[in-house]
Amino acid sequence: MGNFTFSVDVGNSRVKYGLLEPVETNESSQRSTLATCIFQGSTSHDEKIDWTEIRQFLEEQGGAVAKSVIAGSHPLKVGELVSGWPQKDFQKPKVVNNSSEIPIESKVEFPETVGIDRLLNAFAANALRDENQSAIIVDNGTAMTVDLVDSSGVFCGGAILPGFELLARALHEYTALLPYIEIEEIENPIPFPVGNETRSAIRSGLFWGQIGAVRELIERFETELQAKSDQPPLKFLTGGGAGLISKILKDIQLEPYLALQGLALLSDIQNAG
Repeated sequence: MGNFTFSVDVGNSRVKYGLLEPVETNESSQRSTLATCIFQGSTSHDEKIDWTEIRQFLEEQGGAVAKSVIAGSHPLKVGELVSGWPQKDFQKPKVVNNSSEIPIESKVEFPETVGIDRLLNAFAANALRDENQSAIIVDNGTAMTVDLVDSSGVFCGGAILPGFELLARALHEYTALLPYIEIEEIENPIPFPVGNETRSAIRSGLFWGQIGAVRELIERFETELQAKSDQPPLKFLTGGGAGLISKILKDIQLEPYLALQGLALLSDIQNAG
């Protein structure tokens, strides 16, 4: 099949990784087609990446890892992964240490403090949006972010709030009697809004509360954008909880691996330079 980029995104509570096919660059439009994630996995910080599974997949596909790149918001875990990297089979990864390495302009008060994953999402979104079109990116992970990229491709900031797991843990750990609800219990099936006992009421609050927050933030972002452009923004859903939210918010484009794709694109640009 060919050579792949192995991208690793180290989040606050999980490590997400994937094998991506090479990016094809459209020189006439100076835009890129994002790499396709053909294999993906994730672990908690206490678990290890299953390198055997990755090797087996590569053998089945007749391919190899041409380059590896790693970034994330947890520096200690990034360092741990790099020090334990199996360099015999996978070349030592390029580490994206800070946000200044991502070629995207930021219009925020403290750009150096913006999470790398948020900027990778925005960087990837810039490869997908049309010229003079803005983008709104909803990333539902441990925390949920709703970010805005303006029609010039500038990252403008956004909103940060707890994701499903943080909300569920807070309800359980900061109350005396409320049970912990795992995300699998929230999505199978989608909760009825009116819960008739404690667990179903929590499921309803977690799910519909997240849906309501996303809708409200997007609506307010769009109100701000209308004063500057008549063209509607491109809207993306990404992150571990994106698939669950997309069952209701069907008007938002599902791109579950946006940060991994942004890393692969960044790696290609750096290698080309």
